[in-house]
Amino acid sequence: MAAGFFVAAHAALAGHTVSGTLGFVAEIPEETYAQPWTLDTRNALPLVGDGRTILTAVLDWHRQTFELECAGVPPERLSGKNVPPSGLSLHGLVRHLAQVEPW
Repeated sequence: MAAGFFVAAHAALAGHTVSGTLGFVAEIPEETYAQPWTLDTRNALPLVGDGRTILTAVLDWHRQTFELECAGVPPERLSGKNVPPSGLSLHGLVRHLAQVEPW
């Protein structure tokens, strides 16, 4: 059952309709997807390489993604907790990332 759920979730994220033995139909409207950034400066992730190269590239990509997500957000909104019930703000997420970065 769990594997079926993940297949359905993956298909739903890709914009496909899933039905059948899972007992539900998942349709995600295209307008709810995040729009591509016009100034996306991230490098493409490497498809081959040793473990350190791949890990470093993935971490750099996620750092750059977070930077793009926060770009243009007014400073007063960085500390706002805008997604209930989460108590996490963008500022809190930046602090968390700064704390785990040395690991």
